[in-house]
Amino acid sequence: MSGFTDIFTGDSILPSWPAYLALMLTADVLLGWPTEINAGNGYVVAEILEVNAQSANLSIQLSPATEIGEGYSFLVNNVGGNTVTVLDNLGNTLASVASGTVWQLYCADNTTQQGTWRAFQYGAGVSNANAAALAGSGLKAIASTLNDRIFVNAQVVNYALQDTDRASLIEWTGAGGGAFTLPAPATVGSDWFCYIKNAGGASLVVTPAAGSINSAASQTFQVNDSAIVVSDGANYWTIGFGQSLNSSFNFVTISLAGLSGTYTLAGSNLNRISYKFIGALAGNITVVTPASVQQYWIDNETTGAYTMTISSSGSGGATVVLPQSSRNIFYCDGLNIVAAVSGQGVIPTFPDGGAGNPSITFTSDTTLGLYKAGTDTLGIASAGTLRGTVNATGNWVLSNASTGTTLTLTGGLSTDTLATSGNATVGGTLGVTGAATLAGTLAVTGTITGGTFNGQTISNVASLTGTLAVAGALTVGAAGSSLVGGVTIGTPAAGNALTVNALTATAAVQFTDGTHTGQLFLGSSVGQEIQFGAFSDHGIGFFTNNAVRCVINNTGNVSIVPPSAGTTLTLQSTNTSVLSLISTGVNLGPQIYFSGNNGNAYLGIDVFSNNVLALGSPAAAPLTLNFLKGSAIGIQIATVTAPTVSDDGGTQQVIGYRGTPVNTQGVSYTLVLSDRGKQVNISATGLTVTVPENVFNAGDVVVVRAATGTLTIAQGTGVTLTWANGSGATTGNRTLTGVGLATLSFSSATTADVTGSGLS
Repeated sequence: MSGFTDIFTGDSILPSWPAYLALMLTADVLLGWPTEINAGNGYVVAEILEVNAQSANLSIQLSPATEIGEGYSFLVNNVGGNTVTVLDNLGNTLASVASGTVWQLYCADNTTQQGTWRAFQYGAGVSNANAAALAGSGLKAIASTLNDRIFVNAQVVNYALQDTDRASLIEWTGAGGGAFTLPAPATVGSDWFCYIKNAGGASLVVTPAAGSINSAASQTFQVNDSAIVVSDGANYWTIGFGQSLNSSFNFVTISLAGLSGTYTLAGSNLNRISYKFIGALAGNITVVTPASVQQYWIDNETTGAYTMTISSSGSGGATVVLPQSSRNIFYCDGLNIVAAVSGQGVIPTFPDGGAGNPSITFTSDTTLGLYKAGTDTLGIASAGTLRGTVNATGNWVLSNASTGTTLTLTGGLSTDTLATSGNATVGGTLGVTGAATLAGTLAVTGTITGGTFNGQTISNVASLTGTLAVAGALTVGAAGSSLVGGVTIGTPAAGNALTVNALTATAAVQFTDGTHTGQLFLGSSVGQEIQFGAFSDHGIGFFTNNAVRCVINNTGNVSIVPPSAGTTLTLQSTNTSVLSLISTGVNLGPQIYFSGNNGNAYLGIDVFSNNVLALGSPAAAPLTLNFLKGSAIGIQIATVTAPTVSDDGGTQQVIGYRGTPVNTQGVSYTLVLSDRGKQVNISATGLTVTVPENVFNAGDVVVVRAATGTLTIAQGTGVTLTWANGSGATTGNRTLTGVGLATLSFSSATTADVTGSGLS
């Protein structure tokens, strides 16, 4: 063929549509469409292609169908002795042109790369089928024959299968679990089938859009499971579904000593049944199994305060923590690790029920039992009546009891607060840390400890170790008696006492009269106790060792019995005034006097005049001490005791100049508060003295001495040291060379100036 030449490229341009091309085939050839670009090479699709294949199994392949229009047509005449195959652009067979046959092909659809082609044979004496035209789902034309084909459709996201997936392999390749939806069986018909393979990282769930699969709503494919899925027009069935099973029991011991993090089963440790893990763990550890169906008998005999978790390699699966020194059976469902033996069995579920028909009851007594009394509230019923509830916060509420009934606790009671609407009986010890309020009688056979008890009768002797506060009347013992057996207060903690409030003539704590035997006493035995009791008419006496020590009479006078020889009267108070006496004026006798001095009433202390203290004596007029008006103080000081002050260690030191305390250290040292005013002597070279933050205050001074070699004075975190050398503000660590002295003068809790000899 000849034509014109393109002035831009130099290629030949066909003068008209190529009507004829003779091809001598020695190899497969790709034919282009007759355009300006392909005109010069001669290998184009002409209206008539006359081919002669020099060897078997040669082919001619078409260019993309998207480059031509619908209806494009050409004729192939095989004049050689070998069959020639016509292929579309993707290599699919369009026609197998045998020797001596003529075929016509035309494009019916050009929207895809391969296009849709129609082919028919000319002048055949006998009708021959075109394998390419017959090839459908599951079939592939190879030359003039039809062959089985399984097209692989790989998916990494959930996928809904189509009718066009007939005879194809739909393969799940996602890293985790996935889901396939089968088309409705009635839509695809009773002859539709496909292949499904789980090649992903976890379970694949296959669910029909309608009907069932294997008589179930869905079918789970574990990792590496595969099957043929067939529709009967109403439901789906699988052919060849299953996996290889190994029923032999085996055992392996694995040491996790020194490990933490993740331990993945591998090699010979795979596909075992029973595992025993030993060794001291270095941290929490997770044992990872394959994400496939398998059972595991696991014994955790590791040590160390760390956990061991069992997990599969599948992403997002459930895990189980197996405590140390425990064993359990687990299984993997392809993603999750599940405890096959929970130790609890099946948990039963009961209806809500009511007081008259409890959910949990008894055959012989159907009105006795437990039921749901409200949201997160458990009801307790007897005789068809609500008796008490336990609510969501853990509070127990007991319903009003019948008249005369009591709450009886035979083993003792310990509670933060105690409140009853009726009587209460405690057979053991009653311990209350908060308040106790009872409307009825509280009977305690043991000890009452702590708490605040308001408005009740205690029917037994009470031994108190805490505080007993009574708002109304308190009766201990039988009804109508007063402190039968007494109230005994053992050695209480500081501040604990017997407190009685709001006493009235008709409602009071009442004691019998007594003289030298008090009705209230502290102590464990006679002769050691401190006692209180009625001393005489309307008077009260205080006794120790069965002897009266102090009496307050009915007029309010207080008499203190003379103490034993050598003892004194000591008054202590945190108030501004310890003892206040009424001034009677000058020469009327001291307010504080000594009756043992031959009855002389002038020997004592009195207020002489306004703000003047007088010392009286029988020999002369009272000597006055004027502290405010500047009068002469007529007191002779016979001796002077040197004043002292307590140092940081509590030792009394004489005020004034004294030797500086020395703190000698042979190792690196951090200053402490007790070093202020001291010399810190460092006896070795190459050490460091660190100045800490927020230890010293402004005005504190510490002297540091380097006895030998060199010493570093270091700034602690947040501390600034300034070298006071008269050459400007130089901050940072300092070096002290021995024998050298450095003085640290603190201006705040974080700053100090340092100066001295041997300092750099």
